[in-house]
Amino acid sequence: MTDLSKVTFRETTPDDAEALRALHTAAFGRDSEAKLVDEANAVRLSMAAELDGQVIAHVLFTPVEIERNGSRKDGVVGLGPMAVHPDHQRQQVGFELLWAALSRLGLEEVPGVIV
Repeated sequence: MTDLSKVTFRETTPDDAEALRALHTAAFGRDSEAKLVDEANAVRLSMAAELDGQVIAHVLFTPVEIERNGSRKDGVVGLGPMAVHPDHQRQQVGFELLWAALSRLGLEEVPGVIV
């Protein structure tokens, strides 16, 4: 059982690239989502959950362009991919990470998130 009191939530850094790749591959059993993270050229927010120095979950938000009736909505972000290591799934780690990330986006007055 994951002890959530020992999990920290933080923004990722370039040093996390290898750990994120391994996490997404383990969580999904393939490397497609890992490639999405690697190839994201515009990142609005990337956050990790860390336990004992290991990244156990990750969520990525990227800018999304929305245009409706000739009007453009700036600042909206898209969620994904999001991954939790199989050893920590179904233990609220993903929920807590997502809550931390959405709270950060709310403080930055992001007008919307698309899932």
